[in-house]
Amino acid sequence: MINDVIVHWLVTMLCVAVGVPWAKYLFNTLPHALIGVARPLGYAVIGVVVWGFAIIGLLPFNSGSVIFVAIGMGYLGWRLAGGIDAAWLRAHWRAWLLSEVIFLAGFAMVVFIRGRTPDPWGTERPMDYAFFNSMLHSPSFPPLDPWMSGMTINYYYAGYLLAAIPATISGVDAAVGYNLALATTAGMIGATAATIVVSMAAVWHPIAQPLRKRTAALFAGCAFVAVLLAGNMGGFLQLVSGLPEILALEPADVVPALQNGLGARETYTLARPFQGWDFNGTAQLTPRDTWQDFNWWNPSRAVWDTLVADDGAWERRYSITEFPFFSFWLGDMHPHVMALPFGLLLIGLALRRASAPLPTMVVPALMLGLLYPMNSWDYPTYLVLYLGAMVWQSVRSKANWRSVGSEAAITVLASYALYLPFHMSFVSLVGGAEPTVDIPIVATFSQYFGLAPARTEAHGLFVMFGLFLVPILAAAVSFARDRLEWALVAVTAVVAVVGALGGFVTLTAVPLAALLLHYAFRRTDVSPAFAIWLGVVALAGILTLVVDVVYIRDTFSSRMNTVFKFYYQVWALWGVAAVLGIWHVWSTRTTAWRVGLLVLVVPLTFAALSYPAATLGKALLEPREGTLYGKTPRDYAVGGPESVAWLRQHVTAGSVVLEGVGSSYDIEGDGFGGVSASTGFPTVLGWPGHEYQWRGGQVGLDQQISQRENDVRTMYSSLDEAEVRALLESYHVRYIYIGNAERKAYGGEAGMLISTIAEQVFAEGDIAIYAYKK
Repeated sequence: MINDVIVHWLVTMLCVAVGVPWAKYLFNTLPHALIGVARPLGYAVIGVVVWGFAIIGLLPFNSGSVIFVAIGMGYLGWRLAGGIDAAWLRAHWRAWLLSEVIFLAGFAMVVFIRGRTPDPWGTERPMDYAFFNSMLHSPSFPPLDPWMSGMTINYYYAGYLLAAIPATISGVDAAVGYNLALATTAGMIGATAATIVVSMAAVWHPIAQPLRKRTAALFAGCAFVAVLLAGNMGGFLQLVSGLPEILALEPADVVPALQNGLGARETYTLARPFQGWDFNGTAQLTPRDTWQDFNWWNPSRAVWDTLVADDGAWERRYSITEFPFFSFWLGDMHPHVMALPFGLLLIGLALRRASAPLPTMVVPALMLGLLYPMNSWDYPTYLVLYLGAMVWQSVRSKANWRSVGSEAAITVLASYALYLPFHMSFVSLVGGAEPTVDIPIVATFSQYFGLAPARTEAHGLFVMFGLFLVPILAAAVSFARDRLEWALVAVTAVVAVVGALGGFVTLTAVPLAALLLHYAFRRTDVSPAFAIWLGVVALAGILTLVVDVVYIRDTFSSRMNTVFKFYYQVWALWGVAAVLGIWHVWSTRTTAWRVGLLVLVVPLTFAALSYPAATLGKALLEPREGTLYGKTPRDYAVGGPESVAWLRQHVTAGSVVLEGVGSSYDIEGDGFGGVSASTGFPTVLGWPGHEYQWRGGQVGLDQQISQRENDVRTMYSSLDEAEVRALLESYHVRYIYIGNAERKAYGGEAGMLISTIAEQVFAEGDIAIYAYKK
């Protein structure tokens, strides 16, 4: 395990070596040249070029190609940067060392977490594992869909490609490489957030105190805590109340339930019996010892809506409110997680553009465009931020608006054109819904967007973002000077109070954004760093408002997923902004301001750290032998590990390996989809429900999915040789896997005919594998 960790880290250092000259080329005018973002920057330039060569068929995605491209891109960066001499390294090595310490802290934290629970199974981890392995074994790009043979992945796969780069070079087993890729993502999130905070603080404000080395280390640590380590305050409320259900309660029940938890801890009777998801029919709740029996899942559902039907019936439904630490505790390698460090890097690019035009438009377009195939939800957010930085700098420098418009248009078009092969093969997961109105243009809009049926309750918003909002608002208020600014502060406060009481607290984002944009464009004492901070805060606030007005009509047909994807962005944006808000007050205001802010922030920080304390903290006190080798349920069968190893060793990339079909999420842990997930080799059909999700925009494909499920059953259970042969050949099945899951799904005689028409090539314990030839 230790050897794998060290080798993996050394391979990521190759990405750092490639990224450093690019950081100098792009950011040399900024403090420390943002050298701490070298790792994600190196990942990006290597991954995008390798992908480009693979997608047009010039190079395969393998170790030789990755190393070749790394050398080439490193050399190109070196030439563009004018080389890197000893003087430059002496000036920047401390900044790099600080970022590397932060990286290793996040990396080690997740290595420890995954070492205790390494298996990539449960919830949606199997799909992540399947896509990760598909990157390693696809003979061409776009990568093959491991759960729908003959099709390519119709999902945001770029993050999986970047995550697979170290395993491609090192050759580490994918079962280990998957968990190390998660740890690397965590480290990059922490290091990139810390780098952005320290670099912005160093050029914060004309009257700000200088950023000393110890102070820089302190605020780098604060960025690590805010963005990566902290949880929302749902964990704290659970511990105080003794109720894992506390976040689902209606507002009228929350305060009494907390008072009961702090007091007698008697059985608490709800104001009215609960109706809705997860706890339907619950009328009474009894507090328990939630420290010993901490529910780590429920804080990821911190926002609950009350939906009322026309007949007066009501129910409570949650929206997903995951945060980075939860993602890594769960072991989630979803696109929204993998894209996070690259979104943070875009804040650095926006800072650079707010300072002066960059030496090239290609790299910003490349980094912006990369967000779409990584996680399309992030693309519009960071595009707006970058274009906003461009506009702000142009206003300040009185630039020619025609040239600015041209730059903006080229950036947007190039960010799309550079990834044209992805866009040509990808069909949007949304947009297939029926229009809700019969009005031209509006009807088309209604296919993609619906009106939000509810708005986030004030206490839910505070539970999620309270730690960030307090220092952000303190900094925003402390910057006010003239009557207009104080009037905007007053309007913001009034709207916040009225909105909280009236059920529309996020409407506060409108006057707050007006105040912040006034600061940015009307005040002359605003630095580029402070302007980016103002833009980040305003943009994140608008995102919280948007999800209270509309939602994207996806397969869930609710605002649950829209809240999830935008709140995850808000967490990163406001997390960075909160630390800088503390720096603003600390470096520009009086002792009274500092003490007042600390009095508010310290208890909130304690509350936010309750979640990692109740999970990671307890795990640290319960040491046990760990491993990073992740297993699927297939590996726990007799002969299971050997069967997977045999497939990896003997099967040609792209070959179809038939396995049984079960329900999505594999609730009973039978391992359906596990063979394809472990090897990356496509099967006829993996998880049907997820294929419906990924191909929601492909009209008519739902019938093919259901037909495939029936055909798999036929291939395993039919005794009609002609029928089975015809199906095997139509799906180009080369190997048939028969294990306990297949016998459970199709009976003890599953594959009886297969054994007579195909050659047995593997047999051990509960597993048999057959090779079929026409």
